[in-house]
Amino acid sequence: MGYLLRCIALLGSRRVLFALGGLYICFAAGIPVVSLLGDRPGEAALTTSLLVGTSGLVLLYSGYRLPRTAIRPDVFPVVAGWCIRAGGLMVGILLLMTLITELADPVANFLILSGLACVAGLGMGYHDGQAKTRAKDAEDYSEQLERQNERLENFASLLAHELRNPVSIGQIYTHQLPEADHPEAVGYVAEAFDRIENTIDIMLVLARGQKALSEQQPVMLAAVAQEAWDELETPEATLAVETDLMIEADETYLRHLLRNLFENAVEHGGDDVTVTVGDLPTGFYVADDGRGIPVDVRETIFERGYTTAADDGGMGLGLTFVKAMADIYSWEYSVTASTRGGARFDFENVSDRNP
Repeated sequence: MGYLLRCIALLGSRRVLFALGGLYICFAAGIPVVSLLGDRPGEAALTTSLLVGTSGLVLLYSGYRLPRTAIRPDVFPVVAGWCIRAGGLMVGILLLMTLITELADPVANFLILSGLACVAGLGMGYHDGQAKTRAKDAEDYSEQLERQNERLENFASLLAHELRNPVSIGQIYTHQLPEADHPEAVGYVAEAFDRIENTIDIMLVLARGQKALSEQQPVMLAAVAQEAWDELETPEATLAVETDLMIEADETYLRHLLRNLFENAVEHGGDDVTVTVGDLPTGFYVADDGRGIPVDVRETIFERGYTTAADDGGMGLGLTFVKAMADIYSWEYSVTASTRGGARFDFENVSDRNP
């Protein structure tokens, strides 16, 4: 903020406009009196008084209306500053003209033209004030979002920390349970704990984005895909890995991404589905030979909450997590039909580290 705007802010923007408007009103009222005492024509004096008085009234009304506009109070000095600068510029121009040539009626010219310049500057000030108000509102909104996101990230981290401990303990004790007595119950409990752990990781990525990921390391896509597949209980399904690609990623979250895609393939393609992980020119793909995904829902499936398994406890976060991971890594992703009629998820623009 410049010196002029600081002075206006100190004095008060409305006071400055009221004072300036009142000054021109006084000049307008004094012009006819001076005309009667001198030899100035009455009509010329009346015209000058009317023009000067109109400028003063506009300034007074603007000072009254300023708080009732959409302009922020901290931007009021900008409006008043435009008014004063425009009037001052006109006075400077007139002073320069008096040095070059002789003005017919310098007093009238100074009062009329400076008043009109103040009004013109006021109009420009309103436009500038509205623009600065929008900019400041956008900045405040951005800061508010940052604070909200920070609180959300802190809450997500705290929640994840508080949930991981009991989940880890539960998983340890689940592995110690005798499966011979109740194999199905033990399997359900273990699957539930795995689902909770997976959900924790998904929520962290959705809430914290890049901050949830550790430093990227070169990882073998084939090895991570096999690990993700081994976590699923799909004895009749088949995984075909046709890639030796090494990529830059967080291994844990890459495994979650692949696992979510594998689970989606098994859920919609059947227990005997065949899933293929293969290479693309700049990335990789995950395809299956299931029923495929209709064209009209290929964009919708990535939306949070979209699920076709709500009755089975699905929350619609799996593919949302896949989208979030792709966005974080700036991967280009798309859904198409595989060569065998199933679904195919393509990931391109992947940072690779081929051996």
